[in-house]
Amino acid sequence: MQQNVSLSARPEFSMARIALAALPAVAVFVLVVPSLALAYPGQTLLEYGRNFIIAPLGLFAIVVGVGAAMFKPDLVKGAIWTAVICAFLFAIISGAPAIMSALQNS
Repeated sequence: MQQNVSLSARPEFSMARIALAALPAVAVFVLVVPSLALAYPGQTLLEYGRNFIIAPLGLFAIVVGVGAAMFKPDLVKGAIWTAVICAFLFAIISGAPAIMSALQNS
């Protein structure tokens, strides 16, 4: 069965219905936006890089270093330096808010 639908029929929206529909969006906005206001621009990107790029890269370097120690000892030196650099970058990024506030106050 096919229903006849007229193109001129428009649904009527009341202000109460629109306000009720917008309420969840406003609630999410009020709860999410303060968490996005971080210490400085780019902090979220730095934290993402710290947690999902630098930390796994450092752990992978340690695993490669342990595995390479058994088979190719010449790779251990590079793996150790990679792990040290990752640890240094991880520490700098973790302390970035304190560093930025110290620079702003001086």
